[in-house]
Amino acid sequence: MRTPSRSPWMQILLAALAAAGVHGILWQGSYQVFSSSLDFNQGALEDFMGVYLPAARGFAASAESVPGFLYAPFFAWILQPLAGLGPEAASWVWLVWELLVSALLLGVGGCWVSRRVGASAPDWCLPLYVFLGVLSLPLVHNLHWGQISTTLALLIVAAAGLRDRRLAAVCIGCAAAIKFYPALFFLLFLMGRDWRGLRWGLGTWVALSLLPGFQIGFGSLASAHGELVWNLAQLTGYEGKWFTAANNQRLAATAARWLGLGGWSLLTSALLGWAVALLVLNSCARLMGEGSALARLLAFALLTLCLPLVLSPSWPHYFAALPFAQLLLVRLAGADRLALACVAVSVLLSSSLLFRVIDDPERYGAWGLLLAANLVLLPTALCSAARIIRAQSDSSSCAPVA
Repeated sequence: MRTPSRSPWMQILLAALAAAGVHGILWQGSYQVFSSSLDFNQGALEDFMGVYLPAARGFAASAESVPGFLYAPFFAWILQPLAGLGPEAASWVWLVWELLVSALLLGVGGCWVSRRVGASAPDWCLPLYVFLGVLSLPLVHNLHWGQISTTLALLIVAAAGLRDRRLAAVCIGCAAAIKFYPALFFLLFLMGRDWRGLRWGLGTWVALSLLPGFQIGFGSLASAHGELVWNLAQLTGYEGKWFTAANNQRLAATAARWLGLGGWSLLTSALLGWAVALLVLNSCARLMGEGSALARLLAFALLTLCLPLVLSPSWPHYFAALPFAQLLLVRLAGADRLALACVAVSVLLSSSLLFRVIDDPERYGAWGLLLAANLVLLPTALCSAARIIRAQSDSSSCAPVA
């Protein structure tokens, strides 16, 4: 008599619990070990407690910006209710939010890939994805700092799979209202000539960005945006503090650390990143023109993978959507062993397991291992894109002429 198998939900829950157990072993069951091992800071949810919360608390009361708060004013405005709770209560609310969003990011990514990729997957595929996703260093890094990157990644991944393109564009608009770089994903709507979706997304971005003006005045709001742009330019330029930081995973910054580049050689490495990004964007444009849900999903994944080629800084938590891209490419690879090997290398390089083996956050960041985990997926993703585009072209050429 055949024993009934466990339900998929039970398998996924067991995988998540197993990954949590591995975390307990990696960090010796101690938050202090976790905090001291993961990065140079020692505080719990340090970006939230030391930057976000003070910015929200002083949003209307003080004209001075909080050092390190390099986000759109809308983000501080929307966090004001948390500032009224007190530090301890706010930290617990934010911790629950971080855990919930991380779970939703993995869940939504897994759901979209399962629905959009036609080929059936083995029963162990999703539980393994959850297990490895919970161990993904970008998610852990985001949790450690109390960062907003998993929320942004969730909005981007949600937009990738939503059939309602207006709602998808609204997701990107919400993300761009918090931090500027998700606005790059409006390029995909432009490439797909989705003018209605583009109007909804840009309208959401503008409307949310203007909301704080009703509290602090639109002159103050304009000044805050101007100061933000100025500070970002100072910090992210080739001589800026953030560009030279060990954790910056941008291609040019990593090349500068490895090869000691400067001057024209550094500019050349930056131009190389832009050249590869343009190649990726060409594939994205063709995928968006193809129009299928799967092509759209891959276009979003491709654009996510090319961000560290040009975006500075590219902190480790910016790679929060990496498990989604890894799962999508595994499913698209089928029996292609080389593609599967590339994904396996990416998973290893971006795993907390390897990070703990190295046991030196500065060395892990300086080596650019998350950049490598990202770049190793690009050839596989581009090959998958070429297959989808070619299949669509063949089907179009074989269609009967009326």
